[in-house]
Amino acid sequence: MKLNCNDVHIYRIIISEHTGSIPQFKNILSGDEIKKADRFKFTKDFQSYTISRSFLRNILSQYINLNPAEIKFSYTETGKPFIENSKIHFNLSHSGDRCIIAVSLTAGTGVDIEKVRDSEDLIIIAERYFSETEIIYLKNFQEKEVTNNFFRIWTLKEAFIKAIGEGLSFRLKDFSVTDRTGNIPVLSFNNTSSHSEKNWSLQILESESDYVSSFAINSDNVNIIYKKYPAAIN
Repeated sequence: MKLNCNDVHIYRIIISEHTGSIPQFKNILSGDEIKKADRFKFTKDFQSYTISRSFLRNILSQYINLNPAEIKFSYTETGKPFIENSKIHFNLSHSGDRCIIAVSLTAGTGVDIEKVRDSEDLIIIAERYFSETEIIYLKNFQEKEVTNNFFRIWTLKEAFIKAIGEGLSFRLKDFSVTDRTGNIPVLSFNNTSSHSEKNWSLQILESESDYVSSFAINSDNVNIIYKKYPAAIN
């Protein structure tokens, strides 16, 4: 699979379309992945993890010319997976019945997807995790608009956190992805940060009913390409 310097390939998977293939999918997972899958208490969580990881292996195999089962993942101290001695970088997120995978040549790559859920507590959640700028922005909206904009902000923030790979050590409150005038995404930092010296691109991806997904990358020149997953999935 050809991947140019500024390209980001985005794959979307509908999990429920592949539950019948789980026995075959498990065959390509590592022993650690199978153990983790089997620890899930709920069937839907087991299915989401198994299908997502299997698709990740199948998709990456197209870029690094390895059998999906032969791919060995290493992990950073915060748990972000990578492939040693490979130029390929990737990130995965799943929520509800959807999985999204991003593949690029840039180390700082993150993606997040969330199923949109109505809740009376969204402002309360925002006040706990969002920056002051984002909270003020969100309070300009009513009901459904609050829900939609909450998840736009949430996925943008999560995508950025996953891109920098620092886990919970970088607080969601320490940066903003919008400004008070309604521009989104606009990335800014509340305190001095080494990340503010880098070029970042954040983007809300193509929308799908009941789902919001966003992407972040340490680059200011990005070409997002939506791809179909490999025709032959092992």
